[in-house]
Amino acid sequence: MLPSGLVAAAFLLSLIPGWWFLRRTESHRRPRQLSTLQEILELIGVGVLTTGLAACLGLLLWPSLVLDHEFPADTAREIRMDVALVLGTLAVATLLAEVGAQVIRRRHPADNSEINIGPWWSVMRRDKIPEGQLSYVALALADGTTVEGVLHNYTWSPDSTHRDVALTKPIKITQPGARSWLKRAEPVVTKTPYDYLLIPATEVKHVALKYTPQG
Repeated sequence: MLPSGLVAAAFLLSLIPGWWFLRRTESHRRPRQLSTLQEILELIGVGVLTTGLAACLGLLLWPSLVLDHEFPADTAREIRMDVALVLGTLAVATLLAEVGAQVIRRRHPADNSEINIGPWWSVMRRDKIPEGQLSYVALALADGTTVEGVLHNYTWSPDSTHRDVALTKPIKITQPGARSWLKRAEPVVTKTPYDYLLIPATEVKHVALKYTPQG
């Protein structure tokens, strides 16, 4: 019976090929918009599958590695053999993950469909900006404030609550004016001196974008 600590260590090492597979196929899986739980399950599934296949291949080719091995290791030779087995299994598992990633990349090329990836990606990505122009963004916030500025960056995530937006100067903030019975409320416009302004996605209600010439 293997110690629980050894089993846990083997499980954690098996996640490395899964991580490699996800990174190598990231751009090809983006349109599916997987949740965090689905990403974790796929990481575990690929890692355990590739590591298990690598271990099975090793046992089929060299069964003596297990039959002639004493556990726990009590000599320097057996310790070196254990380390070599772990590294070899990990290397083969990672190679299997790479092969699987190449199959996915060939059978499912990166989808350029703006509809599948999502409207944020379609409208706000950098290669969408015409040459010689800038993306000028107006964000309507939950409290009625409107923030305007040049789009610097935004966080892409399948979860809309994590799509934070970063603006760069010139940045303008428009706040709704105080209501009065005697006169119409006039908005208060403030031009800020800030170089950057970060807006959490949870505060954003609407996004408007236009292209303006540079300079």
